[in-house]
Amino acid sequence: MCEVGGSVLLETSKGDVVIDLYTKDCPKTCENFIKLCKAKYYNECAFHRIERDFVAQCGDADRKGGCSIWGLIDPRRGQRFFEDELKPQKRRKNKLRHERRGVVTMANAGAPNTNGSQFMIQLGDRHIEYLDEKHTIFGEVAEGWDVLEKINNAVVDDDSKPLSRFAIQHVHVLEDPFPDPPGLAAILPSRSPSPEIDSDDDYVSSGSEDAHDADEEKISALREAREAKSRELILQITGDIADADLEPPKNVLFVCCLNPVTEDEGLEIAFSRFGKITSCEILRAKDGKSLQYAFIEFATVKSCEQAYLKMEGVRIDDRRIHIDFSQSVPKVWNKWMSGEEKGKDPLPPPPPPGKAEDKSNSRRDAPRDAPAGDRDRERDVPRQDGGRRDRDEGRDRDRDRDRDRRDRDRDADRDRRSYRDYDRREREDRDYDRRRRDDRDRDRDRRERRDRR
Repeated sequence: MCEVGGSVLLETSKGDVVIDLYTKDCPKTCENFIKLCKAKYYNECAFHRIERDFVAQCGDADRKGGCSIWGLIDPRRGQRFFEDELKPQKRRKNKLRHERRGVVTMANAGAPNTNGSQFMIQLGDRHIEYLDEKHTIFGEVAEGWDVLEKINNAVVDDDSKPLSRFAIQHVHVLEDPFPDPPGLAAILPSRSPSPEIDSDDDYVSSGSEDAHDADEEKISALREAREAKSRELILQITGDIADADLEPPKNVLFVCCLNPVTEDEGLEIAFSRFGKITSCEILRAKDGKSLQYAFIEFATVKSCEQAYLKMEGVRIDDRRIHIDFSQSVPKVWNKWMSGEEKGKDPLPPPPPPGKAEDKSNSRRDAPRDAPAGDRDRERDVPRQDGGRRDRDEGRDRDRDRDRDRRDRDRDADRDRRSYRDYDRREREDRDYDRRRRDDRDRDRDRRERRDRR
């Protein structure tokens, strides 16, 4: 084991952590860490990278990668980084290795001898071999294992940045065996810096248990919103919905379980007492037979809601109907494509027939009494008949028609499934009522026989 010659206490937002330092094996690294703690450099410094069962990284106080204590004392000398101390990791006996939880090591800038102020705390017990002889190990955690467990269980995003703020709030130097370097007194603050959180951060305050609960609620709400948006985009990509931003109309009712003999006019009369109806359509097959479901569009949302509350289970043509708000969006999608939604202008109408004829510039269209030279110039003018545009518009119309057909078929399948579920529940209710009635009759007969005896 290495000899411990220095110690610091880190007051974090999740509790206190005591770190013992290997001042004999890594004197320069330990001196840099202790003097930075003495200069309050780590106060209000957040753990910006946390990887479960791997490491938690901290120390980037200036958001520029950090700086050593000598670079802070005299920035003009360019001592932002200092060299590695890897000899304790290369000796034969009692090697320092990244093989247990609580090991404190320096984080470099991706190259040898680029140590500054950033450090890492190992969170797992497995041996991280590729960190050996590349990062200077200068201490270990002596107390505060429960804090390490909280940090290890932190919720992070895809870049390993914690969604809840884990920060060092204050630092106490418990033991300092090194003399102060020249110029350190000039940069020592008179008091600890006030806690600040940059407005650019996505962190939330987590200083108490109530705040921690609020953080979890906010994190859960944020995660659910992101997942919902991702599901909408996936459905849009797969073609199950027209657009992630589209919503079904709120003034349209879906009516199923209709009698095949029910007509549009009769259904409209039954629902017209709740308000003005702009359209009432019973969907039919190609042979004209009713599919036993319809869409009713009201002029106002309030009328639609009243009809939904009053007409559920009502008998129409000796059939109990089932009502729900429509989830179909083909008509809204058509309005969207034509520009009526989102404040866009609809597609321009086709040009009048007279103007389309004026675009023909063939030689036979030139006047017969025109000179030959004029007729040749007329012939050289390229044709602008818009044939390619007509073909593109035809393809667009075919694609829109196919999309509407797919949407109608999908809605019909969903409505048929809803009808089957409703019919199944109705049969179950009838069976249940019949069993109850049979049980009552059986009990009545039993009582009558007993009374006769």
